[in-house]
Amino acid sequence: MQTPTIPTPFVRLYEPKDLDIILRICELTVDPVVGLAPDLALASAIWCAPYPLLAPESSFVLDDGNGVAVGYMVGATSTRPFIKKYHEEYISKIDSTRFPPPSTPEGNRIQADLGSLSWMLDTLYDPNVMDSELIDEGYPAHLHVNLLPEYRSQGYGPKLLEAFSNVVKQDGGGGVHVAMAPGNDRGGVWYARNGFERKYVKRGGRWMAKKL
Repeated sequence: MQTPTIPTPFVRLYEPKDLDIILRICELTVDPVVGLAPDLALASAIWCAPYPLLAPESSFVLDDGNGVAVGYMVGATSTRPFIKKYHEEYISKIDSTRFPPPSTPEGNRIQADLGSLSWMLDTLYDPNVMDSELIDEGYPAHLHVNLLPEYRSQGYGPKLLEAFSNVVKQDGGGGVHVAMAPGNDRGGVWYARNGFERKYVKRGGRWMAKKL
């Protein structure tokens, strides 16, 4: 009798069938502070959804071996062109009935409901917050990564980072940066272990970067 084959997770490029799953992964694994938002889809609309749409060539998933995404790493190989595309192609696709612009009465109501997280709605409509002096210092790319808990600490995160970094280098980029909540110590340790250096804390975030 043959022993059943256990599927082996592997990294692959994002496919359209993965979208709903990675949005949900984002919502399930957000920083606990952001997780207090009344509608977690706001988090995935900011930090996940734009990338498969605008930069599918640098959007990767961890496949569980059966075709199902159990983690992802998305990002932009060059942040400023990505910001331009966000303005031109993504803002018009935002569900403005669910997330109205902050300058509207409906948006003001949503921000009141968000309380101390009201900045999230501003961020959704203002991609310029992604701009950073780190770009001018040789770190043009940026990324976001999330894995379901049961797939962490098994070496899959570094494999996602390797795939993403290869695309950045192919695009002529020499470095990548990330921003995270100042209290995200687990994330900070992971990035440091994978070659990122702490640069500064500002604009409510901890910024780290890595040369490639």
